Amino acid sequence: MQRIAEQLEALGDAFGEELFRELGRAGTPRPKGQSGGRIGGRARTGAAAGPPLDIYVTPSEVVVEAILPGLGGPHQVTVSLAGPAELLIEAFLPDRLPDGLYIQRERFVGYCVRMVTLPATVLPAASARYRHGILQLRFPRATPGSGGEGVAVLHVPPTGG
Repeated sequence: MQRIAEQLEALGDAFGEELFRELGRAGTPRPKGQSGGRIGGRARTGAAAGPPLDIYVTPSEVVVEAILPGLGGPHQVTVSLAGPAELLIEAFLPDRLPDGLYIQRERFVGYCVRMVTLPATVLPAASARYRHGILQLRFPRATPGSGGEGVAVLHVPPTGG
């Protein structure tokens, strides 16, 4: 693997930095403007779109599930209610450095942020769980006059991932 990496580096030197950036470290061409993992030695980040989310409602709750693989602990994610139906998720996903060379890389790493409007007004008394790379947030739905206004910061417990 080290020999392949050295050959790719030499290719980049021989054909110019622009071509090497276009091919990426894995040597697979991709259309212009499309991120494909490592470009110029840097992993792509999820800052542009934030983590992918699933949001669903039950008669009593709004449930948000965010895909956040590889969190090292609760200090790497912050969840805030910016209003009665506005949720902000901020996370730092550490880079994984395998023994080999990435050939394809699609998971994002680094800082990401996602602001989303929830489908219903919620109370700031949420529960949080992180398992198998998925952060699940459960918010009780607010009823009219139940005090769903305000700002809250939620703490994610350090459960298994």
